[in-house]
Amino acid sequence: MIRRFLFTTLFIPAIALVAPPAAAFELADGRLNVGLTGGAAYARTDHNTFARGDKEGQYDNTSLAVAIIGHVSDQLSVVGRFDIESQEDGAEIDWAFAEWKVNDALRLRAGMGKHAFGNYGEILEEGTLRPFFDVPHSMYGPANIAGEGYTGLGLTGFFRLGERWGLSYDLYGGELDVETSNALARIAAPALNPAERFVIETRDMIGARLGLEMPGGLVARLSGYTGVEEEYGTVAEGVRHTAAAGSTEYLGESLTFRAEYAYMIEQNTETTRAAYVEAAWLFGSGLQLAGRVEGSWSKIDGFTGSSPNLRHREAAVGLNYWFSPEFVLKASYHLVDGNRFAFAPFPEDGTVPSPIPEARETTQLYLVGAQFSL
Repeated sequence: MIRRFLFTTLFIPAIALVAPPAAAFELADGRLNVGLTGGAAYARTDHNTFARGDKEGQYDNTSLAVAIIGHVSDQLSVVGRFDIESQEDGAEIDWAFAEWKVNDALRLRAGMGKHAFGNYGEILEEGTLRPFFDVPHSMYGPANIAGEGYTGLGLTGFFRLGERWGLSYDLYGGELDVETSNALARIAAPALNPAERFVIETRDMIGARLGLEMPGGLVARLSGYTGVEEEYGTVAEGVRHTAAAGSTEYLGESLTFRAEYAYMIEQNTETTRAAYVEAAWLFGSGLQLAGRVEGSWSKIDGFTGSSPNLRHREAAVGLNYWFSPEFVLKASYHLVDGNRFAFAPFPEDGTVPSPIPEARETTQLYLVGAQFSL
């Protein structure tokens, strides 16, 4: 069942643009396909603000995304997707690119595309493709590692190596948006708003990903990119930003397993190591048990002390119920050590309170939600 819903609900697979799923709306004699994904969740913590939750309990976690695929010809396709989130102002464009297919081994993309990085880079918003409501924060949150998307040119393709092996690749270049927060800067300046995030524009960027499909359903991937950052926060313009990751994934009928390790360096500024292991088991009744452990460890150039803002360690357990491959209810408990992504609540109007509230080094998060795709 897991393998079936992975293929029937994914609109833009990591290796290529393929025919849309049968569940999507088909218009114009099949030349235009429209799909929907979304979800809603309630999240509460014991004190700190973390992920989607705070100590008051946060209901405002609703999102809806619309994906459109237009098949202009056998060779040319155009793709667009936008999403609306309750915590954001207005709609955000996720994808907006054209693809020219030479054959399965060579496709050219131009425009705004998803970041071909690791296991989750291209499916961050696809909640029915993972066991937890959110992807691992250590790599895909405001961690300064995985990008939100790039604008430029890319090549992608897939080679069949015999009957049971396959090789996929992605090459891309242009400008990449990567998100981070004030967590590390607050070590020296605690008055900075911990909820403030930055989208870093990494220019003159080049990147690649290589994936190997092995017998039995196991996939291994190597990803990396490098570019030059524009100025943001306390970081000067022209800093070299480089990240690399090794990933593995197994998607079986009952068992799903993912693991990744990433390393990021901002030249003369900071370095970060991040990793996670995630597994889930789906029973025939539709119940699914899931578990994940992850961590992030950062270093700041010139800082020799210790701070909980430099680390994130998290253990999570989840219980899900799949009504169908396109609709799932999820509940999870998360225990967090460190303040890389968890912080004390600040006033929403942006004023600096006095005294500055102190964050606890441990955080508990409780989340219940639903996610769907069509």
